[in-house]
Amino acid sequence: MTTKIRLPRCSPTLVGGAARTAWCLCILMLLSLRPGSLQADHSDSFEGAQPSWRLAEADCGVRVLAHQRTFRDAQHGSGSEFIRLTAGKGTKLYFTYTLGKAPVIAEFAPSLWIKASRPNVQFMARVVLPRAKDPRTGQNLTTLLRGDMYTEVGTWQRLTVPNPTLLLQREVVILRTQFGKDVDPTEAYVDLFVLNAFTGEGELDLSIDNLQVGGFVTAEGEDIPTLQVDANAGPGLVALQGELLLIDGKPYFPRLIEYQGESLEYLRSLGFNAAYLNQIPDGKLLAEAKRLGMWLVIPPPEEKIDERYNHVLAWNLGRQLSSHEFEAVSERTTKLVRSDPQAQRPAIFGVNSLLERYSRLGGIVLHERPVLGTSFEQANYLPWIKARNERARAGTPTWVGIDTFPSSALLQQLQLLGLANQATWELNLEVVRHQVYSALSSGTRGLLFRSEFPLDESLAGRQRAEVLRLVNHELALLEPWTSAGRLREELKGVPGGARAALLQSSRSRVVLITQNQAGLQYTAGTPPREQIPVTLPGVPISDRPHLLTPLGLQQLNGKHGAAGLQFTLENPGMAAAVVVTQDPLAVQHLFRNSYDARTKLARWKAGLVGNSLATTTEVDRTLNLAGRPQSSIEKSLLEARGYYEESQKLLTRGDLEAMHRYLDRTELGLSRVRRGHWENIAGIFPSPSASVCVSNFSYLPAHVELSERLQSAPWTANLLPAGDMESLPAMLNAGWEQKRLALRKVTTDVALSIETLHGGRSALKLSAIPDEDREPAYVQEPVVTIRSAPIRVAPGQMVRIHGWAYVPRQLQDSFDGLMIYDSQSGPILAERIMQTRGWREFTLYRVAERPGQMWVTFDLTGLGEVALDDVTITAVQAEPIRERGL
Repeated sequence: MTTKIRLPRCSPTLVGGAARTAWCLCILMLLSLRPGSLQADHSDSFEGAQPSWRLAEADCGVRVLAHQRTFRDAQHGSGSEFIRLTAGKGTKLYFTYTLGKAPVIAEFAPSLWIKASRPNVQFMARVVLPRAKDPRTGQNLTTLLRGDMYTEVGTWQRLTVPNPTLLLQREVVILRTQFGKDVDPTEAYVDLFVLNAFTGEGELDLSIDNLQVGGFVTAEGEDIPTLQVDANAGPGLVALQGELLLIDGKPYFPRLIEYQGESLEYLRSLGFNAAYLNQIPDGKLLAEAKRLGMWLVIPPPEEKIDERYNHVLAWNLGRQLSSHEFEAVSERTTKLVRSDPQAQRPAIFGVNSLLERYSRLGGIVLHERPVLGTSFEQANYLPWIKARNERARAGTPTWVGIDTFPSSALLQQLQLLGLANQATWELNLEVVRHQVYSALSSGTRGLLFRSEFPLDESLAGRQRAEVLRLVNHELALLEPWTSAGRLREELKGVPGGARAALLQSSRSRVVLITQNQAGLQYTAGTPPREQIPVTLPGVPISDRPHLLTPLGLQQLNGKHGAAGLQFTLENPGMAAAVVVTQDPLAVQHLFRNSYDARTKLARWKAGLVGNSLATTTEVDRTLNLAGRPQSSIEKSLLEARGYYEESQKLLTRGDLEAMHRYLDRTELGLSRVRRGHWENIAGIFPSPSASVCVSNFSYLPAHVELSERLQSAPWTANLLPAGDMESLPAMLNAGWEQKRLALRKVTTDVALSIETLHGGRSALKLSAIPDEDREPAYVQEPVVTIRSAPIRVAPGQMVRIHGWAYVPRQLQDSFDGLMIYDSQSGPILAERIMQTRGWREFTLYRVAERPGQMWVTFDLTGLGEVALDDVTITAVQAEPIRERGL
């Protein structure tokens, strides 16, 4: 049923608030004259013989296996429309339903019932803008209002397109960034409903029924009043549109620093455009942010949200969130939507588990975990982010945390050893760039640089500040692509040890290259490859590749062939960006913003490399005096010193291009020296996680001194009862405990095994075996946990945890594998084992922070089998190391 209504036209000369006021008066007049006239309805119960929906567009190689009206199943009435299809790789599979011309008004309220065999079918409405033309085609601009997604697999679920006028406002903001501020939404109408039936590769059964359209009005002539959007909206309007974060309608990529009391002006001078706070700021800081144009991410206040909070970019609803906090966070999110005057301003959730549910709250998901100085391989950071993205709702925007300092657990251990003031943790530029480029390769829309200490205090803080200044300069250059570009699939055919991801805009592409190296999170060595060939398919023949350098763009020799554009990177380092374009505006943007700052960049880089040279020289001298010389790397240190001295002469002469080449050679030489010393010392242990002193190059001399003390220290006998895994009753009586996660289609078990053992008669076996039909999926929580019997420790007392582990096959669906850690330091400093060749020894040296009990935990975080045997804990009997000093 369709009802036609002619509405009186408001004066076209009215704009802004006056127009809205006049429009409201028109509506009130109509409602008083014709009650209920705006609630005209359209409905379709899909009872007829012919299908109403048609396949309109797809990018996934779809095959429709069945499409018919059926009377076997219905949500309302006796019939429904049924579609069975199979899809390949892609993103969209659009079925459309023709509606007519329904103006977008506040009362327009479509709903549809569907039942599907898989989740994530989305209901949308296509809007036509008759007063806005696409300059490329000359046709009316169109856009999609994205509604609800299907989640209740196997049952009927009602989907809506909620608040269409607000959704259209958001879309108009996006369109104006692409086609100019003259995009006019006047007389906008819905002509199609759209179902995106792409739910991943494979087969889908989809049933459709009971379409209801409240407020359905047919457009007639020029007399239809429609949505008005103020083109001159005030500054600071924040909106989340799909994955894009918009400020005043323009895509925005936040470079956030975790705020530790620095002045916002200082943080802005380092290239940050936003600060992340874990507490609600006072009025002074809010005013400073407004004055400087600096954005804040803060917890929502309990008081009214007014104009003082106009420079809040997003609401911080917590970090490390688990299933226990979900209901409270969900309620707070709903409250924010109702109380925030900027209804489109997003919330951000730092999530540990329950990613699926948190991502459906409609905000931004923060991925973060400590990496520096831990046993978690930095090469796994990108795959870890991607695995979490797959568990989240499709299309969920993400921000990623970047380490600038080690975890508080590691710092606490250094403090207890008396080392906090003896050496300075040094942040390596290439390590940070690798982590940043890995995050960008996941398609993240923002970066949070994690920091637990101020950047403007102490030598360590200032050194970190200089590293981050250089990184932020690169990020600012890449912002046109990181803020709004589309992430394509990872490029194939890149040599082993390297990855290449593609960010694409309408007229240009950015290729992000990263090289992977074991132990990079401890100390960076020389990059694995000096040359990386890249093939980029589907590139117009007029496009050219340009390498992004501190001096601007360096054009590469590219060759177009049948496979695509081919080029080779020479000495790319651990991370690099290549811009592929024919657009002179993109080239000018990059060159101008680099060229203007290149003298400053040269001095900043020279200062950073000079500090690294001084630290490397001092550590090398100390290790030589301690009897740990490395004659094979002395030549590299000498050459690095010569290259640096030459770079300073070139800087004085203003030859910046040659100066950067010599600085690069300096860094390569220093990397050889550092990695050589680190591998020599770390190789003493079964793994580097045994001692916190191996977590950073600058602490290696302290490790040598500590190890000499421990060799002569009086160690106790084994303090851990039943660690020989010979008797289950003995283990239970001593206080050993187990916990198993109930995981669908996974069978878990904990038992003593006589088949696989290291010593004695048996070993403890942990298993999590998936059913054959279980699809691989990242496991968010430990599947099996074993906690040992507790022992008593004194504060500052050194303990040694030792044992043997056997992991016969690579553990699946996990990036942490078998985790072994003590109760006081926690899982951040865990030993991580994915697979072993036979029995593998593990050792952890830790200092007790608190008096009382300590135990060791074994977490099986993936699927597979693990055996443990001959676990012991011994302790130093002497006075605490903290009191003796070093």
